[in-house]
Amino acid sequence: MSNETIEVGYRNIGVMGGVDYYHKFLLYTDSAGNQHTISGWTDPENSTEALPFGNIRVFANTPFDANNPDSPLMHPGQQQHRETIVQGADLSATWAAMVENANSKDNIYPYDPIRQNSNTFADSVLRDAGLRQARTSRWTGTLCPDRQTIWASRTSAKPSPATTTSQPPPSSATPLRLKASSF
Repeated sequence: MSNETIEVGYRNIGVMGGVDYYHKFLLYTDSAGNQHTISGWTDPENSTEALPFGNIRVFANTPFDANNPDSPLMHPGQQQHRETIVQGADLSATWAAMVENANSKDNIYPYDPIRQNSNTFADSVLRDAGLRQARTSRWTGTLCPDRQTIWASRTSAKPSPATTTSQPPPSSATPLRLKASSF
């Protein structure tokens, strides 16, 4: 039986001003070699003038195959990096708890490309699972906006339209501020 892993994947999503930007996702590999991801995304179908990217939408426990939006098969030639967070004989219970946690955050938090995005979402799922935070958020000449502000959800209640701003919902989220030097 081989070890299972939970990793952070970093997928290059473009260059702006000579800086490479990365999207962060979580990748679970079970002992049989099956892989699944957790990832946060923009919600263009529900964007408004006040919320140009919509809320963070969650894809959880998605097979890491040619149909997965984070798969290298979906984006040939797109650079990816991975960082192992934890290895063990059986991480299935940890992954199941991470999937449940991720799903509880679906369509609650406004997506902001710099402050609250797929990268802060991935960090919050790791933190809520009691796992260490990713360390490799920066390579020379790259940027992976994350860990500046991570919203810790402890409820599945959805905010009212009045609380759907670039600020966290008042009672359903608590800001956790980390050093901006992590990216």
